[in-house]
Amino acid sequence: MVAVGLFYPTMGSHKTISASVSFAVRVFDMLPKTGQTTIYQDGDDGFYQAGAPLSGPRFKDNNDGTISDLVTGLMWQQAANANLVSWSDVIIYCEGLSLAGFNDWRVPNVNELSTLINFSRTNPALTPGFFQGLFYVFWTSTTYKGIPSMAWYVDIITGNVGYWPKFAICTTLAVRS
Repeated sequence: MVAVGLFYPTMGSHKTISASVSFAVRVFDMLPKTGQTTIYQDGDDGFYQAGAPLSGPRFKDNNDGTISDLVTGLMWQQAANANLVSWSDVIIYCEGLSLAGFNDWRVPNVNELSTLINFSRTNPALTPGFFQGLFYVFWTSTTYKGIPSMAWYVDIITGNVGYWPKFAICTTLAVRS
């Protein structure tokens, strides 16, 4: 709900009218489609296929070790960190990364990393031809609220999202906004 004030002159005086206006942002048009096209039941994801298309210009190879996501506007490290490290170490790695002339890299949050998953694929569950290197369980920067010693991950092989102890070893793709 947004409050809007309108000011208009009347004969001999001025009046202000206040009103509330409701509007909706179609967020699902900004999120990528999952990739599911098979309809298992009317009303499922394959039925609606909501979101921005996965085909066409979803990703752009910048030819400098980075990939731009043309749907979300995020820039991704093209090759995953080759080392499997703890959650704290992956944050240190991304924060210290200098790539393609940028030094504002970070660990993606669970929502950002999940947008890369193409649910019509497995092993890896990514759109082919863009990302390189080790495909494994990738850390996110998002701590699990129920147990702060755990953090959310995205399994790039299956597309599964879950949480693990922060001392477990994983890798990640760095991201920048």
